[in-house]
Amino acid sequence: MAVCFSIGIKQIKNISLFLGCVLKKYPTNRKLNASVIGWGFKSTAKRARDYAAKHKMPYVALEDGFLRSIGLGVAGVQPLSLVVDEVGIYYDARQASRLEQLIASNEDLSADGLERSHRCISAIRELRLSKYNQNQSDAALRSAKPKVVVIDQTQGDASVVGAMADEQTFVQMLRNAIDNHPNETVWVKVHPDVVQGKKKGFLFPLPFEHPNVKLYAEPVNPWDFLDTTTHVYTVSSLMGFEALMAG
Repeated sequence: MAVCFSIGIKQIKNISLFLGCVLKKYPTNRKLNASVIGWGFKSTAKRARDYAAKHKMPYVALEDGFLRSIGLGVAGVQPLSLVVDEVGIYYDARQASRLEQLIASNEDLSADGLERSHRCISAIRELRLSKYNQNQSDAALRSAKPKVVVIDQTQGDASVVGAMADEQTFVQMLRNAIDNHPNETVWVKVHPDVVQGKKKGFLFPLPFEHPNVKLYAEPVNPWDFLDTTTHVYTVSSLMGFEALMAG
């Protein structure tokens, strides 16, 4: 059993199966409640964090999984995976996280574990999987063979705050990409939530005009970029991690 104040978390289908416990808004017996559940370290989860601290209960942060769903969360599509972290959360550079601890540990993967990891990465590449798995493909984009892409994110994204970044960080990132690749077109990929009109981005509209910059605001499978891109600029977007798997 765990305490959860978030209506959004409770509306996730099969959330009890995800967590392996029943969620309650208020504990009937605190000795039976192992933790307090909240959504990451966003301001909306402050009530849960404060409750956990007051009652000396561990706080467990949830976040969308890296292969989240087939469609956008802002469109109401249910998640197919979740990150569950009892230490911190992976996108917050201001504190440790369970993922960071696993990476930094001296525990080597077994031979079977390494083989499975390679198989999974290969499958992600071959099946062109991504966080939201938008399957639209753009033949014109693929023909253009973009080499340099700058990833925009949404205003209010907790991972931007967790990266200790702000709007000027994105503007400077774009300038760096232009300076570093004077002979290439620099593609600015707009976040899918912004494309859908649900949120605002940092680089859409562009903060300045430049002949080498091309704005891309279409719902497209990220692999249409990653198939040919040689340089990816990102602040804290998961697409940066996807780019690493793309090689």
